[in-house]
Amino acid sequence: KQIVLIKNRIEKLVPANAPLVIAGDFNDWRRYASDALVESLNVSEVFESMSGRPARSYPAILPILHLDRIYVRGFAIELVHAHHGRSWSRVSDHIALSARLIRKA
Repeated sequence: KQIVLIKNRIEKLVPANAPLVIAGDFNDWRRYASDALVESLNVSEVFESMSGRPARSYPAILPILHLDRIYVRGFAIELVHAHHGRSWSRVSDHIALSARLIRKA
């Protein structure tokens, strides 16, 4: 239900050709949300685009599950990084994910 609400809100408020970033904890280990967003909003997931699979982001102490995502539209992906390590595991129970993006002309 939440993915449908997100998708509908974005379709209502954001023009179809506008650049877009959607990021967060999707608890999407089965990739249902990913498939729905990619197909309906023409976005790509940054880690999948760069390495062929989403980042392992949970639990922070020993990331196994692919729960967090960064979806983009209208950007070239220059770099992605999953921030591992003891200091990062103290910030949250999920590791931080980041991407360096370049706006497409």
